[in-house]
Amino acid sequence: MRYRPLVWAAFRFAVSYPVPAQNQADKPATSSPAIESSSVNGRDSKPPATSHADTYAALDDECWQLYNKHDNSREAGVACQKAADYLDEFVPETEIHEKLSEYLAAAWALANSGEALAARPYAEKAVRASSKTLDYTFGIGSAYAIRGIIEGNLHELDASDRDLTQAEQFGRQAYKQAVADHFKGTEMYKLYLVNYLRAHSALLIALHRDKEAKERLDEAISLQ
Repeated sequence: MRYRPLVWAAFRFAVSYPVPAQNQADKPATSSPAIESSSVNGRDSKPPATSHADTYAALDDECWQLYNKHDNSREAGVACQKAADYLDEFVPETEIHEKLSEYLAAAWALANSGEALAARPYAEKAVRASSKTLDYTFGIGSAYAIRGIIEGNLHELDASDRDLTQAEQFGRQAYKQAVADHFKGTEMYKLYLVNYLRAHSALLIALHRDKEAKERLDEAISLQ
């Protein structure tokens, strides 16, 4: 069978994207002076110069607005890629969790739009960034998951197996901790873990490891 990790049982990963960032509605409002006009003495004036931070905030907003449509569009992939590239070039001092979020958004958005090769560098950056956020098991799991899914789409099945195994382990830790902490996003964390397990189950079937595939699928079903 041809392994297609982003699609199984007519379910797209983007329906519930495992990206460790706030939903657009929860993110603080930002404005870009470059696209807002001001008025001085009743007359339009030129907008003030835009800082790199302002430009990045505008690009980040565009990324999430498109990504949160969950339509797997190429436009979302391009927007999130642009935001991640701008962050790297012009605001490299950005806090590591924000970088991880941006890299994950670009990787997932590009992969969901069918651009596995374009998504790969951002998945690699996400994994590297996650190594500096060892307390953030949800983000680490998402980084390994998207890299594993991309590898699967590129038919690198052994590498995909390794990364999806890591994604499951971190996903379980994140879900367990969320339950213990009575975290309001516990159900969301559980859904992400279910997604990882189902993706890995499909991969293991492609590798003719049916017993292990069934174990993942049974675990996923037990969580639903």
